[in-house]
Amino acid sequence: MPGFEDLRKLTYTMQVIQEGMRLYPPGFAIGRQPIAEDEILGVKIPTNAIMFISIAAMHRDPRYWERPKDFYPEHFSPEQEKERPRLAYMPFGAGPRMCIGNHFALMEMQLLLALLVRQFDFEAVEGHPIVPEPLITLKPKFGILMKVKERKVELA
Repeated sequence: MPGFEDLRKLTYTMQVIQEGMRLYPPGFAIGRQPIAEDEILGVKIPTNAIMFISIAAMHRDPRYWERPKDFYPEHFSPEQEKERPRLAYMPFGAGPRMCIGNHFALMEMQLLLALLVRQFDFEAVEGHPIVPEPLITLKPKFGILMKVKERKVELA
């Protein structure tokens, strides 16, 4: 049974989670307001304008991702992470408004994923539409239907 002490060993499990959040970040966009007039790519930004930054678009930008549209957990290998700018990946936001529960959420996801894939096989229900719906967080509009089959594995 995976436990807290196993988290450091679950490196590929973490890469899978990070890649899932790269393609479908929980916070798909963030709003910000500049404190002073600025210019971005030749566009003047007035003080107190409301700007939205698309995390989802940044997470699929080919300047930062080798295979931007593919599920490719190797995007989060130590070698590839070193080559990428720090804020090219920010599923929980960044700075003082970053999600306060991000570390707990990652820990929980790692342990649950490791436990679940050890005990069950999952298969998406064919024909069921999976449509991202951007609300406050990104969610599947019609849910995700899965067939779950228990594995015959003895747990120590």
